[in-house]
Amino acid sequence: MPVSHVALRHGLSWNTVRSAEVAAIARWERTRQPVPLIWVGVDEKFLGRRNTRQHRFVTIVSNLHTGEPIWIGLGRGQETLATWIKTLTDAEKATIVGFAMDMHDPFRAAVVNAPGLEHVVIAHDPFHITKRVGQALDELRRAIFFRGGPEKRALGRGRRWLILRASERLSER
Repeated sequence: MPVSHVALRHGLSWNTVRSAEVAAIARWERTRQPVPLIWVGVDEKFLGRRNTRQHRFVTIVSNLHTGEPIWIGLGRGQETLATWIKTLTDAEKATIVGFAMDMHDPFRAAVVNAPGLEHVVIAHDPFHITKRVGQALDELRRAIFFRGGPEKRALGRGRRWLILRASERLSER
């Protein structure tokens, strides 16, 4: 629940509720056990077309075991992720097993070129893999219908699903 709603509900000032929230988070941080960074998630977030900042994206680094974001940087280039990687100690780099990220080449390059991370595995998220497979299937469909001559091209135009059906199950239409 937002701080302003809590303040209204209990008749407190916004500053009082916010101070209590900050104190509770600080107390929780002091008492919780540190979670080792083993699998790192990297993704970018589009800030929106009405964003007035210089950077249109932010890069979010998270601990995949806890799901917590651990770093956010402006931009989505190789140097953005490299900035976070440079903050890691050699011991922290040694505990990392892998990175899960989308297929954005600058992210991959930042990890591959980072000293001390030669041992990590890079895994791509299923959404982007599925998207690339769908694009490859579309290209295959286009190639098959293009080779089929003008009649088959006319038959396949506007019908992406057509190649997925068995030919004996198709009607003349």
